Amino acid sequence: MFGNSKVGLTAITQMYQESCRFLNGELWLADPAGEVMMPLPHSTELVPGRVVSSHDNPVSFPCEQLHATMPWEGGTRWAITAYSVPGLEVMAPAARAALVDLGFPLPVASDGVLVPSVPPSPSEQPALNVVPTEGWQMQVFLDVCSGACAPLSEAMLQRGVSCLPIDIIRDSVMQDLLNDSAFHALLRVASSGIVKFAHASPICLEFSRLKTLDGDGPRPIRTEDYPEGLPDLSAEEQARLHTSKLLLTRCLAILEVAFAAGAHVSLEQPRNALSWLLREVQAFLRLVSADLVVIPACSVGVSLHKHWLLASSWRPLQSLAATCAHAYSEHFDIRGVRDADGNWLSKSTAEFPRELCEKFADAVSRICFGIFVRLGCHGWQSIMFPCACASMSWKIVRILWVAHALFAYVDDFFLIQNKGVIELCSSLILAFCACFSVPISWAKLQLGLTVRWIGWNFHLGSCTFSLPEDKLAKILHMCLAVLKPKTTSKKELESLIGLLHWVIQIVPHLKPWLSCLYEDMARPLATSFSLNPGVWAAVPSALDDKLVFTSSPAGSGIPVGGKLLSAKHVELRRKSDLRLVQPSGKRLWLRVADPRTSKRRLSALSKAFLQFWLRWAMSGPTFRMLRSPPAMSPQMAAADAMAQGDKIGIGGFASFGEGHNIWFSERFAVADFLDLGVLVQAAAERDITSYETLAQHALLMLVATAIPSGRLCVRLQTLSDNTGAESSINKMFSTTYPVCLFLQKMATFSALSGIALEVGHVPGANDQADFLSRWDGVSALPAEWQLSHRVDLPLSRLWHFRTDVRVWPADATLLWDPPRD
Repeated sequence: MFGNSKVGLTAITQMYQESCRFLNGELWLADPAGEVMMPLPHSTELVPGRVVSSHDNPVSFPCEQLHATMPWEGGTRWAITAYSVPGLEVMAPAARAALVDLGFPLPVASDGVLVPSVPPSPSEQPALNVVPTEGWQMQVFLDVCSGACAPLSEAMLQRGVSCLPIDIIRDSVMQDLLNDSAFHALLRVASSGIVKFAHASPICLEFSRLKTLDGDGPRPIRTEDYPEGLPDLSAEEQARLHTSKLLLTRCLAILEVAFAAGAHVSLEQPRNALSWLLREVQAFLRLVSADLVVIPACSVGVSLHKHWLLASSWRPLQSLAATCAHAYSEHFDIRGVRDADGNWLSKSTAEFPRELCEKFADAVSRICFGIFVRLGCHGWQSIMFPCACASMSWKIVRILWVAHALFAYVDDFFLIQNKGVIELCSSLILAFCACFSVPISWAKLQLGLTVRWIGWNFHLGSCTFSLPEDKLAKILHMCLAVLKPKTTSKKELESLIGLLHWVIQIVPHLKPWLSCLYEDMARPLATSFSLNPGVWAAVPSALDDKLVFTSSPAGSGIPVGGKLLSAKHVELRRKSDLRLVQPSGKRLWLRVADPRTSKRRLSALSKAFLQFWLRWAMSGPTFRMLRSPPAMSPQMAAADAMAQGDKIGIGGFASFGEGHNIWFSERFAVADFLDLGVLVQAAAERDITSYETLAQHALLMLVATAIPSGRLCVRLQTLSDNTGAESSINKMFSTTYPVCLFLQKMATFSALSGIALEVGHVPGANDQADFLSRWDGVSALPAEWQLSHRVDLPLSRLWHFRTDVRVWPADATLLWDPPRD
């Protein structure tokens, strides 16, 4: 939908003219590769370009690109040019000037948007010697609940960062998060990709522990024992409870969507506010692997007994952490103290002091200046579901074109259109169906900004989707049914896995962990069998390569088809492990999975996985971006692995053009993986798919090191010559051990960095990656592989990276427990 338009008429004539009467009149666009020359205005210089026709379809192009209309025949001509301004505050000066010169009435930037007047100098930007910086790209700092003066935004503005402060004090309608329209508009901004850092400081009035210290004022509606609200609240107190939590959860939703779109985020609350105890906040801390940075007031020039707590995904904010080393009497205590007017003194300290804002801006502003990254065009993979878009035939109606999209999923249709015309168009569709006796499911018909389709809630106002509450209740019920009893059944596990396969679309990075449920489902409940020591020698001949009994050893009673799990308390995964069992003169006890039983027992990993889904379902609906991430298109990115004997080598590179290649090359041994607890085979060639997956994981980490912030919501297109690795990574799923473990590591880092891999299989095409995987570390390198562009990726870095919640400084005292799992 266009925000403004410019209409030009060559002569005064009748309002309607058949467009088919015109001849020629195509659009000329400047193009260095073009063959049609066009003189510049007031100059004899000729500029090459190309001619495109706008007779049958509209044409879009950047406003700064030189363009002109070719000569036409047939009388008068209307030229209608429409333009959109998705972010006036981040528009390049050249683009603004081009629009002004053409006569477009540009809107004036509102007071709610802070625009830097002077861009930062190149020396203030991140110095990257590998990735070409074709000019800096401005990004936005989103400041939710900024306060009337927006001190954080002011500090960021002074460093040349575009800011968008949001607070009800600044605009009681358009910036009220309790207003659905304003909330969904902010979600749309957060998911757009222009936000590089999002911060929220929701009011903590109803979450403050200070209320418990005052016996004269209104009683608190929450306590440490009842963070979700006291059980005996009045109607007025219930309303306050609902409003305070809604504001907090909506701030969290904005931060989570911005994080999913590639931004770093932070949440500020008092150090021991009751808000930290809520399930939604705890889930947010886990999602971003937050640093809990405790900032005493004295460390930022304020002599008060007060501490701020920042929960952030941006590690440099750890520099703000400090410990108060002063005596208690050296600071003024404002807890439970009111001023002469009866107001809390703590309320006057809600605004961040200047020194805190300066330190915050110094740590954050560096990531708000991006680098030029080539993005691929949007294709069929840019939407979540298959979509059929049918435009009106220009052969029938040439003067009218109504933009719309029609999604089809089996026999369910989903129409998206401008809200000003969708009522009329949908009425025409219904009339058409009635005239031609097309059956309609009237119960499914919906019209609005939020529509439930194929089991999901689609929020078109914010370009997000979420899971309905009844689906969350179903997940909760099925997880509890499996977790509560000591054992479960195969049928219950099958039903739960089927549901999670559908739900996991909202969090695709969790898909590799489904393998643990599949493993439990395929492993019947084990039974102990006693075996005579003399019969042990006949056991290997009774087993196949997967440790399944093909015959029953004499006198053992072991059923045919049972799987041997352990012997003498030695876990067995493959037939070669039988040599680890040392028989003695005593009878041997074998644990065998009985195929005749339907009972199943969950492993510790499966229980932890389902506990996550329990917490997730109890936290309520979460918003996810409807847009798929764009494709990041370096000139080439490839990785390969080599396995020979007990030696493994991985190597890969990413080429950004102009000779800028970043690369890695590492060598490992089978013993290195065994030390990590990964039971790989002694012959490394047999686990080549796992090592090819590790190479792609290393490539993912390689590209992340070239991004200043370490996060970017894109799809990285890479090459691999291994079919198994290509299939496993693209599906992000495998039930084969140990491939599933390598996928879990890759999925975890992908969630933290925002980068997803899209692997293409091209056999024999990545000889360069093959060379890097076999490089011995000392031989001479070709000129294209500079040692200064090599990134070291040892196994410890690939396998162990931070995913937990940590407190800074480590000795800081909190009255609540951060999530530990």
